[in-house]
Amino acid sequence: MTPDNIFTVLRRLDEIKESVKEIKELAKETNGRVKELELWRARVQGALGTTRVMWMVGGGLVTGIIIGIAKGG
Repeated sequence: MTPDNIFTVLRRLDEIKESVKEIKELAKETNGRVKELELWRARVQGALGTTRVMWMVGGGLVTGIIIGIAKGG
């Protein structure tokens, strides 16, 4: 290899290193956003699960009250 060829290869390697560095930074940012979305989704699912339980408890309570009133009591 000639010194020019070596210089060209080294220059290209430096460019590749910079590209890889940029890709890693973008991947970190993306992973952070995905994690935030996953946490948000888990919170929403938890809230929906809690809401369902509250509806069931409330429905049971209302049913009990209606039955108590119907029995006269």
